[in-house]
Amino acid sequence: MPILGSTSQTERSMKIATRQYYSEKIAKALDQIQAHLDDPLSFDELAKTVNMAPFHFHKVFREIVGIPVQAYIRNLRLERAADHLATSAMKILDIAVEAQYQSNEAFTRAFKKAFGVTPSDF
Repeated sequence: MPILGSTSQTERSMKIATRQYYSEKIAKALDQIQAHLDDPLSFDELAKTVNMAPFHFHKVFREIVGIPVQAYIRNLRLERAADHLATSAMKILDIAVEAQYQSNEAFTRAFKKAFGVTPSDF
């Protein structure tokens, strides 16, 4: 009989199997995000894509990825914006719109927070 508070080999294996199961679901969500980064991504639709309740999806996503879904999406869009600023002749406003920001000011604030410099200084 196991001592209370101890974990048997079977319980540890189940935890590993459960984490693997959820990791596969989150990997599917990450693929969906990458494939539709230019689209408005609905949190509920992402949860539905991986057959999870929205609350549970949020909890599992944050546990596996380390940040909330919307922060992950925002970071990807800002990284792509930084790449465009460095490698293309696109106007900052066009890059901001592509990154799903409603104004140049909002984009500039988010970009500066993420990278420590304004888009024009980048």
